Amino acid sequence: MKRSTVDKILASLSGDAEGWSFGRYTATHRKSGAEIWIGNSYYGLHVIADGIKFGDVTFASSLFGPFIPWRRKLLNAVRAAALRRTENGLVRAAA
Repeated sequence: MKRSTVDKILASLSGDAEGWSFGRYTATHRKSGAEIWIGNSYYGLHVIADGIKFGDVTFASSLFGPFIPWRRKLLNAVRAAALRRTENGLVRAAA
C-alpha cells in the first residue's frame, strides 16, 4: 500500500465529497475511478486506485481490522463524506 495514495483519498473525501458516489458497498471517485470496497467494514476493506489494489481480507485484518490505522481512517472518512453528502443533498432539496 502506498501511503500517498491513502493520503490523496483521505484529502479528496474530506474536501470533495461531491466528487464521490456512495453505494451500499462501495465509494467511487467519479474523476479518477478510485474505488473503495466498504461492504465488509474493516475486515475486507480494500482500495483500487492508480491501477493498484491493496487491502482486502488478510489474517491481520480479520483479527485487528479496526486497529489498523489506514483502514480505520479510510472507513471513517468514507462514512463522514457520505453523511455530509446526504446532509447537503437534504438541505438543498428542502431549500
